[in-house]
Amino acid sequence: MVPKKKISQVKYAAAGADDFQPGSHRTVLRNKLGIIKVREIEDAELKGYIDAEVALMRDMSVDRRFAHADVDGIHKLFLGEIYDWAGKQRDVNLSKGGFTFAPAKFIPQLMV
Repeated sequence: MVPKKKISQVKYAAAGADDFQPGSHRTVLRNKLGIIKVREIEDAELKGYIDAEVALMRDMSVDRRFAHADVDGIHKLFLGEIYDWAGKQRDVNLSKGGFTFAPAKFIPQLMV
């Protein structure tokens, strides 16, 4: 028997209640699709990731030098169908599964 994958109870930790999708019990970030279940948002993000990877493999070359605009574009390509903030510089601190992303105040310095 194959063990069931354990689903995390909270997808992300964000700054305030307004950052979460109403009805998700603070487990799913506010999203364009109205998704309130962790498994469904994970599936939507995975689809976005796969679609973005396919597009990038087709359009990018190995000698491309990435710029800040490229990072924003990839982020929007990956998550733009799901989140309004995709492709925009983050101004709130965010973590996922115990991993803390770069603090928002340092992002401009890290993106040069």
